[in-house]
Amino acid sequence: MTKLIVISQRDADRARDARDTAVKLVRKTSENGLAAYDQARSRVQPTLVKTQDVLQDSLDTARKTLKKSLSTTQDTLQQQAKNAQKNAKRLQRSAQNRLDAGLSATQDMLEDTSKGIQKNLASVNSSIKGAGTTLQTRYKRAKAKRARAKGLFRWGLILGLILALCFAPMRGSQARERIAQWWGQLTH
Repeated sequence: MTKLIVISQRDADRARDARDTAVKLVRKTSENGLAAYDQARSRVQPTLVKTQDVLQDSLDTARKTLKKSLSTTQDTLQQQAKNAQKNAKRLQRSAQNRLDAGLSATQDMLEDTSKGIQKNLASVNSSIKGAGTTLQTRYKRAKAKRARAKGLFRWGLILGLILALCFAPMRGSQARERIAQWWGQLTH
């Protein structure tokens, strides 16, 4: 099912003629384009040279102006740097003076505070010594009081035992036996 295309001799001649015409037309257009280019070039060339000269002069002028501006700016910056150094030295001296004055005042205040603290510490120390003496005295009194109370308790215990034995409803031998049993239970 392939279609065959058959080209006749006449169609082939027509195609060749069309191709030759197209080639001629391209050549002619190309020659006209080159002629127009050469003509435009010859017209533009003098203007281009003049424009280049003007641009070069403008560039030279801009360079000179920039050099002068740069020099002026550098001089101004150097002068401002010198002024800034002078101002920094003045500020440094002023800050040092203020710092010295503040340091002196702080030292004086610290000395006064230190003296006050020393007085307070001496007062606290004497109070502590007095309190220590008072506490020692109280402790000795309490110890003596406890010793008396222990002695009285012991005497009361012994007296109570003696009275209990004397007025006990049982005989002495029975009482001694019970006391021995009770004592044995306590120790074991």
